[in-house]
Amino acid sequence: APTPSAAAELAVPDAKELKEAVKSCSERMSRFVGAKLMQEKRYLQQLQASPVLQKPQKIFDLFRMRVAEKDEALCRSVTSVLEGYRATLAERSAKLGALSPLSVLSRGYAAVQKDGEAITRAAEVCVGDRLKIRFSDGEINAVAESGKGDCAYAKEETEL
Repeated sequence: APTPSAAAELAVPDAKELKEAVKSCSERMSRFVGAKLMQEKRYLQQLQASPVLQKPQKIFDLFRMRVAEKDEALCRSVTSVLEGYRATLAERSAKLGALSPLSVLSRGYAAVQKDGEAITRAAEVCVGDRLKIRFSDGEINAVAESGKGDCAYAKEETEL
């Protein structure tokens, strides 16, 4: 700058320009803050209109109802499974009962043993053999008065 005052004018900005720049910034900031306030006000109105905030108990009632529905469905499912197991158990129990030796005895049959071994044929019994006969309501001891077995072979075996 040719003179000190010209240098000062170049170094210091014009007050009028500064005032306009500040005014412009202030107006822009005012518009921004106003827009932001309007945006936040709309958001707050949306929140206030929300059913959850108007009636918070309603949301708990809805969840309580859903839990009750799931509980009922679970109970029905468990009951169904248990009924299936009961039916299977009853069926298997009936089959097992039919195969039970006691069931056979209750129909009028008897189980015969000689020396602790089951007798399944008349040929296994000799005259004088001591037998144990089991019925559905108990057992008795008996002595064979007749027999069809090879008694000579049986006597030799018992004498040894």
